[in-house]
Amino acid sequence: MKNVSAYDLDLFEELPVPSTLLSFEGKVVTVNASALAFLQQIGLSQKALQPGALPETRLVSLQELEPFMSSEEQQALYDKRIEAPNGCQHVQMTVKKLAAGPEEGRLLVLFANMTECYAARDSLVELARGFSSEIGEAFMISLLQHLVKALHMDHAFICEYVDDTRTRVRTVAICVDGKPADFIEFDLAGTPCEHVVNKGLQVYPQGVRQIFPLDHLADAMGVESYFGIPLRDSQGQVLGPMALMSRRPVSDIESVVSMLQVFASRAASELERKQVSEAREEQVHFLQSLIDAIPNPIFFKDVQGRYLGCNETLKDTFGICREDLVGKTSFESCKPEWEELCRQEDDRVLRERTARAFETSLPLGDGRCRDMIIRKAPFFTRDGALGGLVGTVVDITEHKNAEQKIRKLAFYDTLTGLPNRILLTEEIAGLLASKNQQLGLLVLDLDQFKRINDTYGRMDGEEVLKEVAIRLQGCVRQEDTVARLGGDEFAVLLRGMVSRRDAETVVHKVLDSLAKPFVIETRELVISACIGVALGPEDGEVADVLLKNGDIALHMAKEKGRNSFLFYHGDMEQKALDRIRLENNLRRALRDDEFSLVYQPQFELHSGRLVGLEALVRWNHPRRGLILPGEFISMAEETGLIMALGEWVLRAACSQNKAWQEGGHPPMRVAVNLSAHQLKHPEFVDAVQRILEDTGLDPQYLELELTESMLMENAAHTIAVLERLRRMGVHLAIDDFGTGYSSLCYLQSFPVNHLKIAGSFLESKGRNRETDAIVEGIIKMGSDLNLRVIAEGVETVEQMELLRALNCHEVQGYYFAKPMAPVELCQMLSARCDGMVKKT
Repeated sequence: MKNVSAYDLDLFEELPVPSTLLSFEGKVVTVNASALAFLQQIGLSQKALQPGALPETRLVSLQELEPFMSSEEQQALYDKRIEAPNGCQHVQMTVKKLAAGPEEGRLLVLFANMTECYAARDSLVELARGFSSEIGEAFMISLLQHLVKALHMDHAFICEYVDDTRTRVRTVAICVDGKPADFIEFDLAGTPCEHVVNKGLQVYPQGVRQIFPLDHLADAMGVESYFGIPLRDSQGQVLGPMALMSRRPVSDIESVVSMLQVFASRAASELERKQVSEAREEQVHFLQSLIDAIPNPIFFKDVQGRYLGCNETLKDTFGICREDLVGKTSFESCKPEWEELCRQEDDRVLRERTARAFETSLPLGDGRCRDMIIRKAPFFTRDGALGGLVGTVVDITEHKNAEQKIRKLAFYDTLTGLPNRILLTEEIAGLLASKNQQLGLLVLDLDQFKRINDTYGRMDGEEVLKEVAIRLQGCVRQEDTVARLGGDEFAVLLRGMVSRRDAETVVHKVLDSLAKPFVIETRELVISACIGVALGPEDGEVADVLLKNGDIALHMAKEKGRNSFLFYHGDMEQKALDRIRLENNLRRALRDDEFSLVYQPQFELHSGRLVGLEALVRWNHPRRGLILPGEFISMAEETGLIMALGEWVLRAACSQNKAWQEGGHPPMRVAVNLSAHQLKHPEFVDAVQRILEDTGLDPQYLELELTESMLMENAAHTIAVLERLRRMGVHLAIDDFGTGYSSLCYLQSFPVNHLKIAGSFLESKGRNRETDAIVEGIIKMGSDLNLRVIAEGVETVEQMELLRALNCHEVQGYYFAKPMAPVELCQMLSARCDGMVKKT
């Protein structure tokens, strides 16, 4: 083969690849300029090209070339690892034979610096190894670091959507200059990432900031090139973008894109796994928070009876930490006295696969024992296998205590502690159901107990009721029952009574006991009671009937007066029905306007002049005819109908008086009787004023009559009411004066205009010097107090002359005129019957 020509050497010099020519003896023939530049780049001198011994800084070695030169091969490839001044270098040498014989032959050696390629290869090898050991955020950071290093990039990140709007993302891994960086969050609008998630792979090898001027993040990072790919889950949905960025333009586009495509699938899988894991953790956290929020202790066990978990309430209740409980059995965590019960119940629930509940007493963390209901139920895995059981603990201690309190409230009187009507009814029913019990029932009511409450106050009244309860219990045997039915009404149930005499003995014992004074603080109070007695089973075979008949007998006894008693008999029921019928008829009468007024004239005694009228109500019953007030007023008061009836009477009297005045008759006052219930009503004064305004009657022509007992029942309240009426101009009168118990000092305080002497003082049958003296005293006292005195019930001339002699001011009665209907009275007024007072 011919020697290499000068022309060939010139061509060799111009080769852009670092090259050298060696002789077969290993001597350097020539080195081109590229090779010299290559040596300078890696920090080696030309000596590194001289074959010889094998120092690490020598690129060519005869020892390495001998096998190749003695072979038939025309070309060989060698990789050399050189410890150069500029660091470890990986050099690849391609050696070619240029001649057939060793005397004239040459070796052409081409050099290539593979340092960066080897570094990328090593990085990818390291990354591949990491796939098997790293997951989650650690994997994604590692992936980005190796990609940045292998592809000579500056930034990389993997993002996921922030919310369901899919308009904003946050990084789950980010690498800046090869190092992990803080997570960031940004809007997709105006960024290349927006194109990635909407259109797919995006490549911008240069000028990315000019293409996306609104991407402030890219501008802040100084990004010049951008490569992004969407990460998709197993269903094909985009999870977010993965991007690689550089501050320089990128020419090796194919390598970057291929790398992104290769690792996007694994990155997407890891991102999906991360999101699923986080969702599962969030769900577990939510479920645990939900369970912890439940106020009752909850626990879970596997099929072996080991605790899987519990809620915070169980720890707070029993003082057992979740960490100390999980993995243990009831035997290891429960007290021996109830561990066996727990185990038996666990076994039964798991064996029968059904929920069960049992009640027991459990010790709490503070040592107290509480009544609990434990409910246990099996739970199953997704494939239907038995997974274990879940248990709840409900503290019923307060509930049981409340039940006892409720029972006490439901069956016992809170003031006296006695059984109430409900419990008494149950006891009577039980005794009557046995069919061999003779029993007696005493139903008693205290006489005028309300007066004690109004006079001395409710607290004193309650003390009296407590003392009554004690005294009643002292009157009966231990097997008998004393109950409070409500208010001031009590009952005594006598067991084994065989005769009326036995019951009557107890009745007298009760009345005698109650007759003794009650000492409340420093006051002595004397009370009495009325008693109704019913015997079972003859007066009632069921409890309700026996109690009802006892009540009927009590009401009949009260009609007899204080401190009385009556045994029930059949006729009483009819009378009770008559009272109910009367009440119903009374309600109907108010509705159907069956009431009317009559008026009895009142005269000035010495002049005979007509000065007033007393309005008296009558009931015009459609079947019974005229009914006088004595038959229905008390019923109206008991039923509360007195308010409606009283207002009707007041309005009718005022309207009639105004009509007479408008008809030309001389003005005169009209007197209307009041009930105590009206006087106590808080709106009574307003009602009077409203009626006067509606009818147009001048208040001075209305007089309201009250009894002494009404005045004294609550003197302070009464005085206040009367003062308001007096300021309105209404006249006031005390009716039946002398029959009550009014105090003279109080009398001076009442703003009244008239005193009305009761007719009983004028009856001839009862008159004597004492009654005449009383009449004289009332008239004189009235005069001294500047009060007009009127005597009612005057029926004889003798009575009239007595009153004239005593200087009584006014009179009314049958001797002068009977009560008259409005038409009849109008005729009398028209006849100008002044001077009707007869003179002897």
